[in-house]
Amino acid sequence: MADDTGRKLSDLDGDSTDDTEFLGARDLTSWPTSWGHGLASSAVAAAAGARRYLDGRSVPYVVLLVTTMIGVVVAGVLTALSAQIYDNVADRDGVAGLDRPVLDQMIRWRSPGLDDVVTVFTDLGSTAVM
Repeated sequence: MADDTGRKLSDLDGDSTDDTEFLGARDLTSWPTSWGHGLASSAVAAAAGARRYLDGRSVPYVVLLVTTMIGVVVAGVLTALSAQIYDNVADRDGVAGLDRPVLDQMIRWRSPGLDDVVTVFTDLGSTAVM
């Protein structure tokens, strides 16, 4: 039960446990691994440093800006990587060299019976079967 400020009445008694800090039995505010602890510590340190220079109203905008920039960098890197893979496949360089042995093995495995089984399997997704 909550009062008009939104705090639970149990919080007024000194019990400061918050249900939003747990997902089942897992404490969402605890970082047991060294990587997680390091990430959380650096995020807290960065936020504390930024808070010295920013007023309370601009902090959410900075978080939004940083999150957006991280997303833009990740999207750019993945786009460049996919373009490089496409270029290698189109030029038959690099990655395309992996396709040839697989194709040769598939040709060796071909048989009329197996062809029929694969055709039936691929036809399962057709509109006629649905």
